[in-house]
Amino acid sequence: YVDKVKNGDCSIFFLRKTNDLETSLITIEVREDKIVQVRGLCERLMNEEERNFLNKWIKEKGLILISE
Repeated sequence: YVDKVKNGDCSIFFLRKTNDLETSLITIEVREDKIVQVRGLCERLMNEEERNFLNKWIKEKGLILISE
């Protein structure tokens, strides 16, 4: 991902809990206002709480979820 981010091809975001900022719950890859990948540790899919938060964030930022 480093080269993709460096070249401006994508952005990477990390969902974390406010009481544990050291631990990333899910990693979100965004390309051109589209979320193309969302994964947790060891390719884990989102749980319901994470999905609810992501859906709110998508609306707030005007993004489109293409793939999880």
